[in-house]
Amino acid sequence: MMIDFIYLKKTGLYTRFAKKYSKIDQPIYYLHHTPVFEKGFTVLDLMKILKEHEQEVDLIFMAYTQAFKLDFFYEEMVEPIKKDKSSKINYLEFSWSGDIFKLNEFGKLRYEISDYVEITAKKNNDKERYGIGLSDLNEIKDATFKLDNSIEFKTTDYGEIWDKKAKPVTKFFFKGIKAFVFKDIVGTFLHEITFYGYKEHKTKFIESLEKSKDESEQGRLTPHEVILLKWSKEELIEWQNKKDSKNKTLKIEKLEKEIKFLEIKIEELKIKYKDKNYNFED
Repeated sequence: MMIDFIYLKKTGLYTRFAKKYSKIDQPIYYLHHTPVFEKGFTVLDLMKILKEHEQEVDLIFMAYTQAFKLDFFYEEMVEPIKKDKSSKINYLEFSWSGDIFKLNEFGKLRYEISDYVEITAKKNNDKERYGIGLSDLNEIKDATFKLDNSIEFKTTDYGEIWDKKAKPVTKFFFKGIKAFVFKDIVGTFLHEITFYGYKEHKTKFIESLEKSKDESEQGRLTPHEVILLKWSKEELIEWQNKKDSKNKTLKIEKLEKEIKFLEIKIEELKIKYKDKNYNFED
């Protein structure tokens, strides 16, 4: 199978034939081409290209951007970087991730698998990964791009929470590589930078997070087991109201064991953290 490439250069988008580059005027026809980045190609370079084709981008990628207009994000990106900003992002890495859902609990197991592209911002010589959704866009404009086309699907079953002898079992489905296409790069990038809306929306969201954090630190903490118990009880009621079946019997038996285990666990936590400000009410 022949692979068609689209070349992203500082001067625009190109195709190549017989070592000769031809500039692209209609990106819409190249969404499924494999991207190749020119050395030193930056986030701002990409943004300038998208701005050049603004009307097409706003229309084609509306599902990714929630219909937020590109122009406002472009204006944010070209703002000067504040001199006191020392945390420089060196590159954005695109990688494949996936969701694996177990469709049934009993009998022969069936799974549903889906893949999607993720972006993480990284600094040289730093193992940490950073999101860009709440970043000031002018702070990532000098970052370059890296593509990790490896892909792996696996899931780990940790067994039932009440089974002390249970050991994690990992099931592998697939491991290999999958090429990105131009649509993956542009769509995912736009989805990330527009996820929280325009700059004023991001500012309000960050303020609300800080407020919630302050309130949480001043308030009482709820152990995870308390939340799990609440969910298990609610799920038990749902299953008890379902039509009789073998799966209903098995599910109710499982939930009752979960509830009994969690109730005992919570009583142990009450003793362990009796002097702490914990909330044990579900």
